Amino acid sequence: MDTLIGSITINNIGGNCNANFSYYDTLNNQIDFYIDDYYDSSLYYSWDFGDGNYSNDPYPSHIYDSTGIYNVCLTVWDNSGNSNCADTICQTVVIDSTGGSASLNNTEALENEVSLYPNPASSTINLKVESGKGSQVEYKVLDVTGKIVINSSMTISSGVNDEKINVDHIRQGVYFIQITSLTTGERLEILKFVKK
Repeated sequence: MDTLIGSITINNIGGNCNANFSYYDTLNNQIDFYIDDYYDSSLYYSWDFGDGNYSNDPYPSHIYDSTGIYNVCLTVWDNSGNSNCADTICQTVVIDSTGGSASLNNTEALENEVSLYPNPASSTINLKVESGKGSQVEYKVLDVTGKIVINSSMTISSGVNDEKINVDHIRQGVYFIQITSLTTGERLEILKFVKK
């Protein structure tokens, strides 16, 4: 399974609460979630994995039973009832059947400037890559269930590269473009777009 994350919601109300979190894939498609700040026993941690499962452990592990997009939320507040300390962070976790893991907007790994336009798109979306070096990449367009709806490749040369992707035949909705190096197999970038 493939797991992708991208922060989407932040709501901090004073105090020392910090709900920032990270995750790691482990064996057997288990995902370990970690708070980014130090553990504080005076704080209460509440996880919602977006699939009907919950945990109060500050460092939980979770296995998703099916592909899809899950809104994972961590809420942290003062366990003594101090209303001056509360924070919630939600991240989108995408589970698909291709294996490995990558994060949304991982431009550092690709060492390029990558963008999609227009977004939202109706019939064609342009994948623009500004690169300092050449490479071969594969790109896949995934729907919100993790199903691959477009699979193709492109050669990236030094400079500006534009790839026009026909999306006229896919339904309206939210999609992800996953870019993978054909040389190393490493997932380099995940971008989100809307088909209108």
